Amino acid sequence: MEIIYHCYGGTHSSVLAAALHTGVIAPHGQLPRSSRLLGLPFLDTQDGNDHGRLRFFDRDENGHRVYVLGRRRDAAALTLVLNGPAGEEPVREIILVNAMSCVPLLLRVGGYISRRLKLTSLGRPLVFCGLRRACSCLRELVYRVKNEVAEG
Repeated sequence: MEIIYHCYGGTHSSVLAAALHTGVIAPHGQLPRSSRLLGLPFLDTQDGNDHGRLRFFDRDENGHRVYVLGRRRDAAALTLVLNGPAGEEPVREIILVNAMSCVPLLLRVGGYISRRLKLTSLGRPLVFCGLRRACSCLRELVYRVKNEVAEG
């Protein structure tokens, strides 16, 4: 099973969701400090050249491969391509998880300032505050995905 968490840039909400899913960050309890979050693979590091590139994050406790993907505004196209064009069966089992539903405005603004404008010293504090606000929603999203996989 391949699980792909995707969002606009593939650098904030999808990364935190993948970290929660794989247990890199404990799925319960407080979100770690900003310095620990910065140690996550791909967090606040990708740029426009990385959009559309599937990036392996880690395996979960059941051996499922978990990825992150920045797809800009192309969520519908992504679903079409990975679920099999023209209604065919996908090559392998893939679950696409849109993490954008959990992204608060503060995270969007912080991500834009940090990644697009390359003003990380201004954007990162907003990113971390936004990730803290998004965390409970992302935990619930990951919980639902894990249940779907288990029932699969």
